[in-house]
Amino acid sequence: MLNSIMPVFNSMFLFLRRVIGSVLMVFICCNCYAQDIAWMSGVWKGTGIVPGSLYSTDYVRTLYIDKVAGNRFMGKLVSEVRDGKGTRQDIAFTGLYENSGLKFNYGQVLYTKEPPYGQWWDCRACNSTSVIRISADTILLTLTNINCGQTCDGETKYYKLLSGFDAAVQKKITGAFGDKEVSKNINAMLKNDTAKTVVPPVIDTLNQLARTNTVIATYKVFSPEIKIMLFDNGEIDTDIVSVYHNGNKIIDKKILGTTPIVYTITASADKRTHEFILVAENLGDIPPNTAFMRIISGDDHYELFAKTNLQENAAIKIEYAGK
Repeated sequence: MLNSIMPVFNSMFLFLRRVIGSVLMVFICCNCYAQDIAWMSGVWKGTGIVPGSLYSTDYVRTLYIDKVAGNRFMGKLVSEVRDGKGTRQDIAFTGLYENSGLKFNYGQVLYTKEPPYGQWWDCRACNSTSVIRISADTILLTLTNINCGQTCDGETKYYKLLSGFDAAVQKKITGAFGDKEVSKNINAMLKNDTAKTVVPPVIDTLNQLARTNTVIATYKVFSPEIKIMLFDNGEIDTDIVSVYHNGNKIIDKKILGTTPIVYTITASADKRTHEFILVAENLGDIPPNTAFMRIISGDDHYELFAKTNLQENAAIKIEYAGK
């Protein structure tokens, strides 16, 4: 009797061990996967462009991802219009992270303030394609809507700083989405071999400031030292820019790349207002001319995307509020 029971017991033991082992393996793998995308949680700031929108083609968008579990995440999307009227819409979303990218499922409208005329268009059913890449020290997430109508089709670029993560996570993210060899080659080309680089011709303009100067951001700082840093926004496509500070050219025909163009000014009680105007010298290989700008002044850090063309400049105003 014992001999007949023992084989059955051994078989059951082996079966249970395999089942428990499989469950543990799934649990461990799920935990690893969850840790792999934990970097997604937090705030992603961005700028959305919807060319066919009637009220505004330019939107300030912010992703708040507050929960990550396994390969799923959830949060809310806040879309705002720079109209000074508080026009805004908040939408809840859930999402899925797969090898093919991010998939968003937009749900309940949490808050809406309609524009003075017109209304928010419902784009929640649109399918977005996503691309994640590393540019300089920034994670860029690009979401694109196509074939969803002119009031919904467009592109939004979100970003997070790599410096917000520890070294191990930075290495993991860079390994997954960065292209170190290409960046290394581009940096070497821009630094040492600019003369041999084939770039689109610079457009000579007698008065670049006579173009339309669109204010895209206004900031208040309390430290007198103001540092401006410019990178290419996304793919390196030989965008060339100049920058004016209070009407004086401070950066002249520089190629945007992964290595920042840096300029620092000092504000004072006598010089409180500082306007920076970003001017496109060409449209690059992929129009329009786009830049990622970082502004650092003491404890104040601001980041934004700017797009310019041969008819329109991007202006950023900074007000010094210190002593």
